[in-house]
Amino acid sequence: GTLTWESYTTNHLPLLQPPEDLLEAVREGKMAGRSALLINRQTDKAMQRKLLQLALAGASFKELTATLETQQGESWKSLAHKIRSQLSVRQLERVEPGRRRKIIKLLEELQKELGNVAESQEET
Repeated sequence: GTLTWESYTTNHLPLLQPPEDLLEAVREGKMAGRSALLINRQTDKAMQRKLLQLALAGASFKELTATLETQQGESWKSLAHKIRSQLSVRQLERVEPGRRRKIIKLLEELQKELGNVAESQEET
């Protein structure tokens, strides 16, 4: 497909200011620009290092993406498990009223977002 100048700017100009190790790897042909962008977008420094090592070892963009999704999936599962174990009526009743209202508001927002996700999945 063709790129608009807006999508090109959003997706490719960040390659002008990546960390030096990423820029050098792209210049030397050790990794694709897409892979460098993917690595550069990560806020977790440990994940950046892991993806960089994989890319330098020859991993494709698709493999890097799969690694990232697996890692993020494990993080989400862990977070969901922790929240599920902390979320009970009894525990909410013990929280002081101001904090309880904030938690309930966040839960309502989460319920709304999950409902939106379910609706969009039904449409496809």
